[in-house]
Amino acid sequence: MEQRFLRYVRTYLLALRQRWLYENQIVDFKLYRLQENNDSFKTLLRWYSFEKSKLIAVDVLNDCFNIWQNGQFATINGFRVGRHPSSQVEWTEINAAFGDILLLLATVEFDFSRYILLPMGSHSKLRSVDDHRVQYYLYTDDSFSLLPKRNFNQAIFALLTCAKELGSFVEIQDPALCYPYFVQNDKINSLSGMHTNNEEKWTKAMKFLLTDLKWAVAWVAKHYGEQLSQLKL
Repeated sequence: MEQRFLRYVRTYLLALRQRWLYENQIVDFKLYRLQENNDSFKTLLRWYSFEKSKLIAVDVLNDCFNIWQNGQFATINGFRVGRHPSSQVEWTEINAAFGDILLLLATVEFDFSRYILLPMGSHSKLRSVDDHRVQYYLYTDDSFSLLPKRNFNQAIFALLTCAKELGSFVEIQDPALCYPYFVQNDKINSLSGMHTNNEEKWTKAMKFLLTDLKWAVAWVAKHYGEQLSQLKL
């Protein structure tokens, strides 16, 4: 009787051990899967952190709107802005440059108070906020008609007004990035931005304008870079 009881106890204990081994294997497997998932998440997190650091380092506006200079001309994306007795730039190139300038201002997502920007390549326009029927054409040609030239200068004035408004906002946000050349009404650093027979001075004024806009681009890049850096993964 006693032996039968001991055999029963041994069988029972063996069954318990087998069950414990089985359940222990299940737990070990689950722990392995959890660890595997954890490693995957860590790898994914490292990848996202790496991608985030690349995004912060990228200056998209500088890549898309490359402002530089070529001799006496300022350039945007390789298009020269201005004319000079020694180098008569075609108006098609100047118009394309103004189109990129307007697209740059439209891209910074700033709400200009007086004008609506309509970047349309070489045929870009600005529209009055107060009266949508009033449009200014930021392009011209070599024709002798006075009306298109007058409208072109009104468009430049509107462009300078927008540049001034953006610059004032940037200066309030970050005084270290204020415009190097002061914009006031139709003048930049005391030079008229209006197109006249003195194209050499006008070319210099346009160089001042693009230099100012390069500073605005620097602020936008810094501003959005700080926003990206605050993102939590």
